[in-house]
Amino acid sequence: MENLKEKMSQLGDKLANKPLNVPIQQIVPIKSTEVQLTVWVKKELIVRAKTLAAQKDLTLKEITNNALENYLKQFHGT
Repeated sequence: MENLKEKMSQLGDKLANKPLNVPIQQIVPIKSTEVQLTVWVKKELIVRAKTLAAQKDLTLKEITNNALENYLKQFHGT
């Protein structure tokens, strides 16, 4: 029993004196390619957009992004 206590003590000393080989992780925030936009629109447009979204199984976000992209293409061609 004394031998076990001595071995445990030696093990504890080894662990206490051994440097940790744990890599240090760096937290890097993910840059979002999206931003939030709040706008006021006619109620009728929202009703029509929601109806279309339900019919086409789309989100309002998808409809809004597509509409804005198509509108901007008229002026910039991209």
